[in-house]
Amino acid sequence: MAEKLQKFRHGNDANATRPARTPRQRTTEDADLSVTTGSGEPNTNSEELKADILRSLRGDIAKVIRDKLKGELADDFQAIKSELQAVRSEIASNSKAIQAEVDTIKTEVLDLKSEILRRARSRAPLSFNGHRVSFFPDYTTS
Repeated sequence: MAEKLQKFRHGNDANATRPARTPRQRTTEDADLSVTTGSGEPNTNSEELKADILRSLRGDIAKVIRDKLKGELADDFQAIKSELQAVRSEIASNSKAIQAEVDTIKTEVLDLKSEILRRARSRAPLSFNGHRVSFFPDYTTS
């Protein structure tokens, strides 16, 4: 592909100039680069060259877009990652606080059960077995 592209000459002034050719100075190689042949059909060499250039450009454009997206999304990804870590730590601290509150409530419930049992024992007609309070059936009021 590269040998089919025309070369530019660079002078001392660093200006690129194209070699001048007249229509009579064309070579057979230049004839292969023409767009159509004498019958009006597209030349396969120029079509292949166009296809190669388009494929190369598509690949380069895709790479540039992919690199830019990766760069932009990397910053967003890091921000999301740090926010997620903060949420995880907050959930962990909240769950520890909730567990501590549940433990204190459990101890208070056990204390209340024991107090109810103690008071139930001090009164003759009532009985508490830890789940429900019941009256003795043989208790008479008089």
